[in-house]
Amino acid sequence: MTVSSRHLLSLLLCIIASARLVHPSSALVEIRRACLPADLPQIRDCRRTAFPEGAQLLGASKSFINADQIQRENIVCVVAEEKSWSASRVLGTADVDVDTNTVNNVFVREDARGRGLGRALMEGVEGILDRPVTLSLQVDTQNTPAVGLYQSLGFEARGIHALVSGLSAVTSWSLQVKMTKHLD
Repeated sequence: MTVSSRHLLSLLLCIIASARLVHPSSALVEIRRACLPADLPQIRDCRRTAFPEGAQLLGASKSFINADQIQRENIVCVVAEEKSWSASRVLGTADVDVDTNTVNNVFVREDARGRGLGRALMEGVEGILDRPVTLSLQVDTQNTPAVGLYQSLGFEARGIHALVSGLSAVTSWSLQVKMTKHLD
């Protein structure tokens, strides 16, 4: 084995050891904290896919795409990064405000959904927080995949939020509900 072959093997083993394989495929997916500002272009590219090409974007949408929030000191962005031999790309993101323990902007590219990345991103968020803590998020009640994911992770709507969640189940109204989870 030549020196360059050993180096390549060592590098490969390092990548495999640090990556969390989320779904069997030809590429590894690593869940990790974003490295700013280096990851900003890929995060923006990922978030841009949330909107149709040429769509008129309002302030909040532009801020989401530009990743304005994660550039603040109290915000941590967790990314799901697909790594292959030729390139890497961010498949999803989740932001957490470490001062308020509030999760925002959980997003997975449409072409990467169904691989467990939303769950892995949320577990990544939970992994960076000091314990004990109560984690919270807001979700649109019509986003049933997200509501189901958060419930399966132990998040609950309580009090008035549980009432709102129940009301949205019997109407076509799109309502925002707060969900919380206590981490020991």
